[in-house]
Amino acid sequence: MVMNFRFHFVFVALFAVMLAACSQQDLRSQASTTLTAAIDIDGCQPARWVVPGGAAITATFTNDTTNTAQWDVLIYPATPPYDGMDKENFFIAFSIPANTTHTEEFTAPAMPGEYQVLCSQASKLDKTPKATLVVVQP
Repeated sequence: MVMNFRFHFVFVALFAVMLAACSQQDLRSQASTTLTAAIDIDGCQPARWVVPGGAAITATFTNDTTNTAQWDVLIYPATPPYDGMDKENFFIAFSIPANTTHTEEFTAPAMPGEYQVLCSQASKLDKTPKATLVVVQP
């Protein structure tokens, strides 16, 4: 019985490692050095981007609102309401003028992981839906 338990434990552990490796490989295949975001009064679309860590990224934003919009990547997650102290947690902060398509370049974080993105009209950051920037090893 002990041997049967060990076999199941080893099998489950190996399966978990294989699944994680497949998931990471799938994310790597989705990684791009270009991203696009459409910003409207409800936030931004898409709500997830995958980029290679430390890579030069070209981002194109379309702001379909009548106000300046923000696209901010946070080093550490924040919770509403956002205030001046949260600015210390911003890795990237872009302002996108109203009714424009705007291109920016930045270097992706080097550390793999998921980074919270605030994407909204600048005046509505406390209500903004969160998006995610996924950074994978190149």
